[in-house]
Amino acid sequence: MITKLCIHYLFLYTGKPTAKLSPKPYPTLTQGDKLRLTCSVNEATVNITWKKDGDPTKETAVIDMQLDETTSYLVVAKVVEEDSGEYSCEARNRLGNVACSTVVIKVKSVIPLLVWYYIVGSMAAAIVILLIGYFNLLRRKTATAGEEGRKCLMREIELGKILGKSNHPNIVKFIGCVTRQVHPILIMEHLPCGDLLGYMRKCRGINDRYYLGEGRPQVLNNYDLVLFAKQIAAGMVFLGSRGIIHRDLAARNVLLDNNYVCKVTDFGMAYQNFKYGHGKAKKGRLPIKWTAPEILLGNLAGLSILSDVWSYGIVLYEIVTLGGIPYEGWTEGKVVAQVTHGYKLPKPDHVDDKLYAIMKRCWNFDPDFRPPFENLRKRMDTYLREETYLHLLDMGSYDTIKYSKVEDLGDEDAEPSVRATRNAAAKRLGKWASDRR
Repeated sequence: MITKLCIHYLFLYTGKPTAKLSPKPYPTLTQGDKLRLTCSVNEATVNITWKKDGDPTKETAVIDMQLDETTSYLVVAKVVEEDSGEYSCEARNRLGNVACSTVVIKVKSVIPLLVWYYIVGSMAAAIVILLIGYFNLLRRKTATAGEEGRKCLMREIELGKILGKSNHPNIVKFIGCVTRQVHPILIMEHLPCGDLLGYMRKCRGINDRYYLGEGRPQVLNNYDLVLFAKQIAAGMVFLGSRGIIHRDLAARNVLLDNNYVCKVTDFGMAYQNFKYGHGKAKKGRLPIKWTAPEILLGNLAGLSILSDVWSYGIVLYEIVTLGGIPYEGWTEGKVVAQVTHGYKLPKPDHVDDKLYAIMKRCWNFDPDFRPPFENLRKRMDTYLREETYLHLLDMGSYDTIKYSKVEDLGDEDAEPSVRATRNAAAKRLGKWASDRR
């Protein structure tokens, strides 16, 4: 009897992987340009990984694999300055051997030529308005609320002359002004996606009647929210370096450009710490829910950039709640009474203890123990680089009903005793408050 013995051989192709990025070197890009990289690999490659500065590419980068699986494309539709860095394509074979090809991408910001024109007369103002309509790049802001509104706008124009010569990516750019007429006009860059507060509410399907932006609704994830926080902190670092105290930092006063980059705006309440002394802070309209306790107590001499850090903590609350109202349902009188006695907003259920600890540090009653904006910027940057932002928020447990309210009527339904508290605070501080909460 003859037995047939069949032997099967399994050949595993384990050639070395190869990877080649093109074009290389890559020409310098300008903000808004399209980035397209091609990675070509050989047949030994079974897996392709794209990285930026050693970390996985962010979600704005689209990766496309060809049918033959030997070519992969990485595309960023509209680059921003933060897209600058070293991009790498890693090819891996079945044995885990890796081949890597890298290219450095540089993105420069658009630096407009800023020339200040002091325009006289209604004809000149009409020319400015025509230019605004023609280019659709600028935004016109005129004085409101009588003489007080005019003073605020003139103060904003004066700061615009200082800030207009810089080009910080997280500060709204000032283009020009018309001042020699009854109603001054401030001209600044047009940011079509509107304010951050209204945009976050729009993204969760909440209608905010104040929001006039054109931002496209999207699901905001942890990365987006922490990036917002980092960009705002970066803008405030810049203002602090110029000796400028904002005094009205809130999500409603942060605008978004076409790439959803945050830019701090609305300097009508700001004043500058000059080199040889402090500017004089004056009593006036205050955004109570965002104002530090030292100011609520009437200690205007204690006003500093650390007072803005308190406001930043409230902005963090607005960001993590996607536009929730701080101290919802509270009258401004109650806010003054509670905050000046040490009250802090409670931790939202979906927020990690680490992030809430940062918010509480911003709300330290003693300004000297609040973190400087540079530390806050670095902390948010670390969360993004090390991907620890993934654990800061559990958006799956976000309470959509709890934060659905966008209109806060304040004192209208308050008890007489509460209204009395509010009136006493008003007498001490003067008129305050934004209509929008």
